[in-house]
Amino acid sequence: MRLEKLLAAAVGAVAVGVALPVAAHAQTAQYPPSEESAVVDASVVAPGGTVGISGDGFADSATITISLDAEALSTVQATSAGTFSTRVRIPADTPAGTHVLSATGLAADGRSQRTVSANITVSPTGASRTPDASPRPRATLARTGSDSSLPLVQAGAA
Repeated sequence: MRLEKLLAAAVGAVAVGVALPVAAHAQTAQYPPSEESAVVDASVVAPGGTVGISGDGFADSATITISLDAEALSTVQATSAGTFSTRVRIPADTPAGTHVLSATGLAADGRSQRTVSANITVSPTGASRTPDASPRPRATLARTGSDSSLPLVQAGAA
């Protein structure tokens, strides 16, 4: 019986020793996570086709430049709430493959630049489809603690 109590105490000490560094690390993570993603209405587009892009976090009425792989395509003005939504035409000479569609403008703080982006695939077949993921990824709560309650049960039962 005494050996069981010692084992339970040792297992509990090891569990606490492992949990403390993990908890300390979790506290240094940024919360809430930054949202640097734009939302596109199609993940695949043909050269010469159009795609919708939207985002938020910009200054009131900021001019936002929409670019494909750092080549400016158009500009749009943010709303008073700092959001934008527009459609852009993908140049007809864009090679097939994955490309970055981005929007850059004055951030809501009024001092820094903000860029949001999304990957799109340019396909010569022109097969458009909506993104597989939800339109706006949302943060989930960090997992804390452990699923293993066995050491605690053993310690309490001893």
